Amino acid sequence: MRALCGTSGYNYDAWKGRFYPEKLPQQKMLAWYAERFSTVEINYTFYRKPAAKTLVGWAAQTPPGFRFALKA
Repeated sequence: MRALCGTSGYNYDAWKGRFYPEKLPQQKMLAWYAERFSTVEINYTFYRKPAAKTLVGWAAQTPPGFRFALKA
């Protein structure tokens, strides 16, 4: 069951072994995160606009209704 909340980012090595399984590959972090939370803030959009390919990739890794809060 996913919590109706999220965090500021999801891709943190320090979370491995605490939140993520220790050996979870980095490219699978978003999907794992999205199974447990309903939204995530994307911080790097404050500095640069993500490519369309990146946005499509994020959407493919998350369930319907998952929300991305893009920092501007």
